[in-house]
Amino acid sequence: MASSNDNGSKPLIWGGIVLTIVMALSPLGLIAFIVLVVAGGAQACQPGGSAPSTSELSAEQSQNAATILGVSKSAFTDPSVQQKAQIVALIAALQESGLRNLNHGDRDSLGLFQMRPSMGWGTAEQIMNPAYAAGMFFRHLNAVSGWQGMEPGKAAQAVEVSAFPDAYAKWIPKATAVINDVAPTIQPIAIPAEVGWTGGSQDAGGGTGGGVQCPVSGDARALAGELVKAIDAGKLYGSTPDHLKEIRWVAEGKTVANCQIDTRILQIAVAAVRAFDKVGVSDINRRCTGQVEGAGTDSLHYKDGGGHAIDFFSINGQTLTGANPPSLELIRALDKAAPAEAMGLGQRQCRMAAHTQITFTHFVDFNDTCNHVHVDVGRSNL
Repeated sequence: MASSNDNGSKPLIWGGIVLTIVMALSPLGLIAFIVLVVAGGAQACQPGGSAPSTSELSAEQSQNAATILGVSKSAFTDPSVQQKAQIVALIAALQESGLRNLNHGDRDSLGLFQMRPSMGWGTAEQIMNPAYAAGMFFRHLNAVSGWQGMEPGKAAQAVEVSAFPDAYAKWIPKATAVINDVAPTIQPIAIPAEVGWTGGSQDAGGGTGGGVQCPVSGDARALAGELVKAIDAGKLYGSTPDHLKEIRWVAEGKTVANCQIDTRILQIAVAAVRAFDKVGVSDINRRCTGQVEGAGTDSLHYKDGGGHAIDFFSINGQTLTGANPPSLELIRALDKAAPAEAMGLGQRQCRMAAHTQITFTHFVDFNDTCNHVHVDVGRSNL
């Protein structure tokens, strides 16, 4: 019986490398093709730092998948939470861009996840950095309450807010195959600082998804004291006119006419400061600063002594519109840490115009200008 090698190919062992000489006929005569195979394995070793190849993925797709997986390992340490985040991110990227770092898309959409600079996802240059894009995706995923317990497609939709919410689930088998194929070999990739990552939930059962980890006090001076520390650290900042002085007076125990702040508003401010690295607040008690604008004297910034509302204009350096991703992240964080059974939430028409889908438990929303996020307490119609 002829051996398996009596077929025109002859293996030679040399220094741990198998040289297979393949003999073939061509119009020019007999040609020998030399094929090098690493002895002891079917795949050649990958160069250090490069992405392992996966079946059915191009080199670009493999590298982008490796980046997403690497960033996930920096974001989440619990293995089950990490894997769930990986699946959600991969199916989102497969659907939105085919795992390609696109420099075009619908309107101003860019990158792996088709993020829009105009909607607060970052600059075009940042979004085109796959590590930044992955970090931003995980940051916004982490702000979705209970995402760990959601179906992956629904979790992806909660971040992407797509016009085709059912389009993600079909990618789960492919995402799972990619994770099984390459995730064990991927090293963690640092999350770029400009993402503003504040830490991932390690609760595989649903957890908090980031945000407030400690109970919020009901003591006004204690709350104001915590906020003053944030102000002094540059974590909480204001605008003109200055409403942060109202917080300082509460912390100092001073009673200043027309400058009081509802304790529940202080709780809301503390919840925001605990959930984000930097928080920008514009208006609190408009009686204190003499402002009569917006809803005028009917505004809860002014009504009943004022100080029953707070306006946020920026989160982690990103301007708020009431409908863009950082606005939604703030709304979700405050909804989870709600100090009141029902609160007023502005910018309803802004979210409707942007076709933004968000659900919440403790808010009743209404129309307001699209340059901030307004939250108030004490509405008679709540």
